[in-house]
Amino acid sequence: MGTDTVNDTVLDAASPLPLDAHVSTESEDKLEAAADFEIPDLTGVAPGVEVTVLPEALLDAAYFDTPDLRLARNGITLRYRRDRSLGSTDEGTWTLKLPEDAAGVGLVRQELTWAGSPDTVPPQAAALVRATTRGAPLQRVARLTTQRRRLQLRDRGGHPLAEIDDDLVNIAEPHEERFREVEVEWTEEAKPKLRKAVLDRLVRAGARSGSATPKVFRALGLAEGAKPDIEIPQLDRHSTMRDVVAASIGGAAKTMIEHDPGVRLGDDIEHVHKARVATRRLRSDLRTFRPLLDPAWGRQVGNDLRSVANALGEVRDADVLMEELRGQIESLEGPDADAAGALLAYLGSERERVNADLLVVLDSEPYAVLLDRLVAAAANPPMADLAAGGLPALCTLPGLVAKPWKRLRRWVAGLGDNPADDALHEVRKRAKQLRYASEAAAPVRGRPAVKLARAAENLQEVLGEFHDAVVAAGWLREHGGNAGGSTALVAGRLVEREELRRAMQRSAWPKAWKRLKSKKRRRWLKTSTTAAT
Repeated sequence: MGTDTVNDTVLDAASPLPLDAHVSTESEDKLEAAADFEIPDLTGVAPGVEVTVLPEALLDAAYFDTPDLRLARNGITLRYRRDRSLGSTDEGTWTLKLPEDAAGVGLVRQELTWAGSPDTVPPQAAALVRATTRGAPLQRVARLTTQRRRLQLRDRGGHPLAEIDDDLVNIAEPHEERFREVEVEWTEEAKPKLRKAVLDRLVRAGARSGSATPKVFRALGLAEGAKPDIEIPQLDRHSTMRDVVAASIGGAAKTMIEHDPGVRLGDDIEHVHKARVATRRLRSDLRTFRPLLDPAWGRQVGNDLRSVANALGEVRDADVLMEELRGQIESLEGPDADAAGALLAYLGSERERVNADLLVVLDSEPYAVLLDRLVAAAANPPMADLAAGGLPALCTLPGLVAKPWKRLRRWVAGLGDNPADDALHEVRKRAKQLRYASEAAAPVRGRPAVKLARAAENLQEVLGEFHDAVVAAGWLREHGGNAGGSTALVAGRLVEREELRRAMQRSAWPKAWKRLKSKKRRRWLKTSTTAAT
């Protein structure tokens, strides 16, 4: 097997990823076929669909991964491929495919391609898989050649609907093997009825439903259920605290790693949101489980998580404020709308600055080390001792969840009749820890924990709206006032709206608190070890 290690060039971490790659979403179905299979005549497979024969191709592909196949085991492929058919002018391209969540519609992946030398991984590609490789070198792990016969389905206007590839695949490395595969790659214009009609006709001709995995997985000996870096245990009433801690750490680490490429690309703000929630949830859970964890490990990971969470938080806060201001500005008209554009432009520049800071953190050595620690801890939780890990979760969790409840109750009791904005923000943070603790307990304790988590989430959301209004009003006062002229006047109008939203949420939080403190929602927190057993 070839073990050529390519040059894993590091991007300048202070700048966002430049979009010099071609980005698309690949949606395909795979079928297996015998050596004598022939693609049937697809004429008339659906009204208005035309069949075009495309030139055959001879594809030579080298796949790159870490020595322990971290990319493949997490559904990612990185390859360099050339078309070596007679007359081809293809100079070769790098392709990175990242899995997307699209259950029930075949294999769906985000596909990014770059031109370049086979000797150097494009810097963008290296950065986009850095959370998965975590410093492990990339090397050639497989080589495949494919004889491809191709058909294209088009609508009456000539727009592509699907490409059907009849592939005779030859595995050259790491072992020798030949197999036949039919791929149907769909465009966004392909309707479900067309997909069903085409697949039905292929199956009637002798093809069989295949594994929804890339070709290289067969070369690497990875089944569809190949073991990923992180395996999250399924929790139930019989779980131990070791299981609960493993699920918490594993779930957070998995989310951080999976959304890392999206955070770097910046094409969807939800990636930042989900990564931030994962870091916050894990920090909260580590505090809840602190009595059972190895103290040194807990301190180290807690400190490392803080810098990541803060960097993600700066970007997420800018996104939330941007979304709020856009919504408010859409209701303005004429000169006011134009003047408000200056505020959005300034906020956009702030967002770019904090996003650059975030990329520095994501490209740092401490971040890679943190992810490695979390992956290792998900497999072997750092419990204080064997006894702590073996405690039955059913009767241990109520006492652990009761602590954030008591912290929240004591804080609210000391607020007084007209609490300050910062004091209410602290209520929100404590409600959030109670929510996360209850959600961690829910798979074990069931409906009572779910109800408590929902009530805590409701309080958290009310006070979240309140805090967002406070932050928006403060930002508008600071930056709108400095702008002067019509922009300052518009900022004043927007401040009035945010103050109204602030007042509404301030008046709403006592009702949410009353619902949360209901005794029936927290009765299970008093369950004794004897009773739970």
